[in-house]
Amino acid sequence: MKQRSVTFDVIGKPEPKGSARAFVPLAWAKTAVAQQQQPRAVVTSDNPRVKVWEAQVAAAARLVTREKFLGPVTLTALFHLKAPKRLRLLAPHTTIPDLSKLIRSTEDALTGILFVDDAQIVAVFAKKVYAEAAPWARITVTDASPNLPEGD
Repeated sequence: MKQRSVTFDVIGKPEPKGSARAFVPLAWAKTAVAQQQQPRAVVTSDNPRVKVWEAQVAAAARLVTREKFLGPVTLTALFHLKAPKRLRLLAPHTTIPDLSKLIRSTEDALTGILFVDDAQIVAVFAKKVYAEAAPWARITVTDASPNLPEGD
């Protein structure tokens, strides 16, 4: 059985997922209390730019396939981030954004597009480097199912 793999590039600035914040607007709380119900919370991200990045990732993924992976997958991501002018490109990228938060935003963007749920990801290989020009990312999703013999 041939192992399926999808690779695509996303042109744009990779954005970290950030932390979620929840709050209950006062009017909602008053209405809920009057109706003897629990108030609904509004959940927002502390990085509003992440929505643009997630939309770019989803759009690029849709261009390469419409077929979702149904089993376990491996996610590989190489994030090319803007370099400060005074820094050499070969230096390691040790400043913000956090690599784990870049991965989170990318996983969330691909959920429902390349795989049903990001819980299907069983391995992640990721790196952030300085871009020579504009920021971008290369993303690969690979079937991680064990290679079973074809036939019965």
